[in-house]
Amino acid sequence: MTLHLRSFLAVLAAGGLGLTGCASLPQAETAALCAGDGVSLHADFSTAGQHRCLVRPDGTFIVRTDPEVAIAPRINPSPWFAFDIEREEAGTIEIVLDYGGYRHRYEPRILRPGGDWQMVDPARVEVLEEDNRARLTLDLPAGRTRISAQPTYTPADVAGWSAAFADAHGFTAIEYGRSLEGRPLEALVAGPADAGRLLVALTRQHPPEYSGGRAFEAFATAIGEAHDGGALAGYRLVLVPLANPDGMANGHWRLNSGGMDLNRDWFEADQPEIAALQALIRREAEGRDVDVFLDFHSTRRTLVYNPPAGIAARGDALMAEMAARFEAALDPQPDWIEGHNTDAGTSKAWALQTFGVAGLTVELADEASIEESHTVGRLAAEAVLAIAAGH
Repeated sequence: MTLHLRSFLAVLAAGGLGLTGCASLPQAETAALCAGDGVSLHADFSTAGQHRCLVRPDGTFIVRTDPEVAIAPRINPSPWFAFDIEREEAGTIEIVLDYGGYRHRYEPRILRPGGDWQMVDPARVEVLEEDNRARLTLDLPAGRTRISAQPTYTPADVAGWSAAFADAHGFTAIEYGRSLEGRPLEALVAGPADAGRLLVALTRQHPPEYSGGRAFEAFATAIGEAHDGGALAGYRLVLVPLANPDGMANGHWRLNSGGMDLNRDWFEADQPEIAALQALIRREAEGRDVDVFLDFHSTRRTLVYNPPAGIAARGDALMAEMAARFEAALDPQPDWIEGHNTDAGTSKAWALQTFGVAGLTVELADEASIEESHTVGRLAAEAVLAIAAGH
């Protein structure tokens, strides 16, 4: 049985903040994860981590960072954390992030009241005991401050981006299904009904992968602009900006609310998110060649997972074009890794088996800046456009 730690904590805390991810964090009288002398920690907002908390007698806060399932085999080590600190007065706080059996991965970000997201000064972060804990020593103002593994980006933020994108580029937003918890699954679709080719791009199967999501947005923007100019007249375009809304909203490391890694469910399609997405893609692929299938993610370094050349009916030219553009513009060079997880139920493997197209997983480094992420997304789009121009 999958146990949801957030539900357990909600029973204990009996509170709900409903905070947004904006720079102005609202003040509210709510139950806290834990509280000390004029300081309290909260995790009741969209994307907050699965946390437990205690305060030592010396005032140090210990924040346990748990995966989304209490009883499960080890999952991909993506120890997400996101919580708010509320201080009555300005002062210094010491926080130890405890990853349990997992290791430190994400460099902490901070959002001070009225400010913008910044990296926590590395001098204020000490990784302890074989990387399974990290101590943060922070000088904080009065009010609320957010600490997070990546800038918090909510389903509402994605919906806002999607609405603006659709309006700017003439795409239609369609609801192609509902998540396990009932959240809408939305795709952005454009292109003539008689188009003979199909482009599919998706992202955010895994909630913490912030840089991959931002690369997708840059890719989509470049594709949208080309669509505006008529450069993709022969293509039907399907863009999916949030494949796992439950995982994102609930601060999961990896899984949906059914306890499944969605990027391991593409062969079985047991989860409603993947079943609905596959049904959408199959409908759009009827009578068309799937020419482009991209899935944007994040990992420890920027790379591309791809099938070997000559395996797919379509896609070799795109791989070569993308590799050339990455080589000319990126330093360090992204690795290209052939045959990764071909039997693991990934989106790229499903695309290859189902449509004969070289499904590509574009992975951005965890710590890639927004500018770097945008560059990779734009270069990927330019490669697609170069191939499209040759048809």
